[in-house]
Amino acid sequence: MSDDSNVSADGPSEYQGVERRQNDRRRDLRFPFTAFVDAVEHQSKAKISGRTSDISSGGCYVETISPFPVETIIKIR
Repeated sequence: MSDDSNVSADGPSEYQGVERRQNDRRRDLRFPFTAFVDAVEHQSKAKISGRTSDISSGGCYVETISPFPVETIIKIR
């Protein structure tokens, strides 16, 4: 049985939906946000294009076909 303590009679509020997603593993509150991005790796100048789906004060998620390795330093535009 699921815990629906954050659901009102009218269904979950927008804030409660964001709060639930935030609790999965991130420490910063995330908000839905969509934008196209170009990411360039600092040393090799390798470039990838992608799309964001969430943004927070700690960063954003970028969906791409071939992501850079974890902790790669990039510039996003």
